[in-house]
Amino acid sequence: RESRSFCQAWYVFCWALLISLASQCAAGVALSRVHARAVDYLGDRRVFSRVVGGSWPLLTGGTFGVGLGLGLCSALIVFDDPG
Repeated sequence: RESRSFCQAWYVFCWALLISLASQCAAGVALSRVHARAVDYLGDRRVFSRVVGGSWPLLTGGTFGVGLGLGLCSALIVFDDPG
């Protein structure tokens, strides 16, 4: 009974990681699309850099990086070889 509960907890944890991975990647794509649309509308590539400073590439890259890190973490759990 205890091992079944443990397996079920890992299963839920893996799904939570995969959903977080998809959400983080979607957020990164959304941020980059907002930037692209603002550039198209205003004609200024540095429009977001002036508003949020130099942290705009860090924000977008960090969002993608967290998504990739979550994917790596879930892959390490799913494809773990205990033997």
